[in-house]
Amino acid sequence: MFANLNLHFDTAHELAQWLATQPRPAWKPVGSTYHNTWKPNADQWAGHASMKSMQAGYEKLGWDRGPHVYLAHGTRADGIFVMTPPQLPGIHSPSCNGSTKKPGRYGIEVVGDFQATPMSAAQLDLLVSVTAALHRYARLPADINAHRDCDPRTCPGDAAYAQKPAIQRSLAAALSPRYTPDSSLLAPSGATLAQLLRSVAPGDQYAKAAIVEIMTAYATTCTALGVDAAIAVAQMLHETGNLTSWWAARPRRNPAGIGVTGHTRSEPPLTPELWAYDAPAKLWRYGLSFTSWALKSVPAHVGRLLAYALPAGAGNALQRAAIDAALTVRPLPPSLRGAAPTLQGLEDTWATDSDPTTESFYAEQLAQRANRIAAL
Repeated sequence: MFANLNLHFDTAHELAQWLATQPRPAWKPVGSTYHNTWKPNADQWAGHASMKSMQAGYEKLGWDRGPHVYLAHGTRADGIFVMTPPQLPGIHSPSCNGSTKKPGRYGIEVVGDFQATPMSAAQLDLLVSVTAALHRYARLPADINAHRDCDPRTCPGDAAYAQKPAIQRSLAAALSPRYTPDSSLLAPSGATLAQLLRSVAPGDQYAKAAIVEIMTAYATTCTALGVDAAIAVAQMLHETGNLTSWWAARPRRNPAGIGVTGHTRSEPPLTPELWAYDAPAKLWRYGLSFTSWALKSVPAHVGRLLAYALPAGAGNALQRAAIDAALTVRPLPPSLRGAAPTLQGLEDTWATDSDPTTESFYAEQLAQRANRIAAL
């Protein structure tokens, strides 16, 4: 019988929770190997249906299992799809499959064709976080290679293969983290400007020059105010989907969901400065817009982080002035002043899953992203 669990998880955190319930590996994994699917590509990927289609193809080859996981982002069925149980060796590359007697590697397929186009920042994040979850489960070091390192293949594509050093550094950082949920918001920056610039690729909304402007503003503002720039940028990238969200786009330039509540209305509001108009949807959306990243967005974001980190009246004169300016833009309830000296304090305060009895993993996600930035 073919071993295809065909399980789906939305996040690496959900995968890790499931892995914690699984038996220990009954083989000898030493690391992981990343692949690209090539076909199905991102446009063709259909989630569970594609998993069944991949199984049918493998069965024609005489296989009784396949790779361990498939990672989809930017498709119509995103997420983490588990095929081969992690306690069993997979079949994905002859020299790296492994067995109960021979060391091998987890097979991780990233959905897409990366011969000419590299993996996006979001795809890299997913690859690193899932690999880290597998390695924690199996108690493995930060050892990841590419398919062509195992056997003579073109996989994972030239562009994705060129990303291997960055993937290896990010995995090492994830498994030996500098940042944790207990990391302080107020600290010297754990990332240089060059690392901040490498944390996001130019896209449809922001070209290279704009990204330089944004990251330079974060580096300068955070240094002046004593906020760790790696944490501030990690939060910005998390909240904006790597600068791809509607709220992050011009003319809104909202860096971190400031004032965004999810409320909408069709009629013009009485306070238009607190709303933004979505022309394609013909809706007004509640949230703040900013006229400049360097002069408005970044100071509002970093000043608000300071307000979370410092109790009322605390901090030096420059920090207090930055807080006053930020809270003029969007007030903060007194109960939240000083509520987040560490990342953990942002859990269910800056961002919430609307259920105080559950864990949103917000602080952990920010820590992981900050670690990846610091490893670039």
